Amino acid sequence: MANKVLQRQWKRILRREDTFVKNATKKKNSKMEDFLAEKVPDKLQNTLNVAFAKSFEIVFERGTNVIEKTYNKESIQQTHKINEYAFSVVADRKRVNAINQGATKTAVYSTVISGVKGVSLGILGIGLPDIPIFMGMVFRGIYEIALQYGYNYDTEEERYFILNIISTALAHGEQAIIENNALNDFMLNPKLPYNYSRQAEIEKVSDVLSMELLYLKFVQGVPVIGAVGGVFDAVFTQKILGYAKLKYRRRFLSARALNEKIY
Repeated sequence: MANKVLQRQWKRILRREDTFVKNATKKKNSKMEDFLAEKVPDKLQNTLNVAFAKSFEIVFERGTNVIEKTYNKESIQQTHKINEYAFSVVADRKRVNAINQGATKTAVYSTVISGVKGVSLGILGIGLPDIPIFMGMVFRGIYEIALQYGYNYDTEEERYFILNIISTALAHGEQAIIENNALNDFMLNPKLPYNYSRQAEIEKVSDVLSMELLYLKFVQGVPVIGAVGGVFDAVFTQKILGYAKLKYRRRFLSARALNEKIY
């Protein structure tokens, strides 16, 4: 029974990763991006870079404790242990779905809240100050998803994994394929790269975020119509957390799949 359930789950994961790669390699600029390209100030991307990097530093240095106050960490961990034990006793689809459902609820909740806050600030013409709030919701979602699959997020290895989930979720073309494969390799051998630098990783991810959100944060800084830019807080939150759920789900299944020798 366990073998068949894991095989089906594993095939589903591979199909979803294939969909992610296909979508990432088809990305084209929208008409809005083309229209705004000449209107965005040259210094804005650097300003966004700094704002995102600062948000990461705040979260890693002292923000995690604040984020943890918005959910019950112990309760999530206990629920995971119960679900995992139930799966070890009766390895059927119901037990696997019980583990996945918590991650799905987290992604939906964080997406909705991110969108509401983004629109509210966009109406007021607040763009850049929204970045710490946006990143706080992203990290909240990823932290909860990690816990629901049985992983803690307070090690340097896990910070590296999380940073690369964020950058890969927004990557395009060949880079998306390379980074997705690198994350899969990391799951099998979770060690930090040679000459690892957290600051270098933060700068890399900040650069990706600033390029992806450049036009939207510009629009969000315009009163009233900024609400349109705020809506995309939810879009990007959903994109990042959807990918986070996919990778943590694969990570959870991969150890069990290896034990059952299904791939």
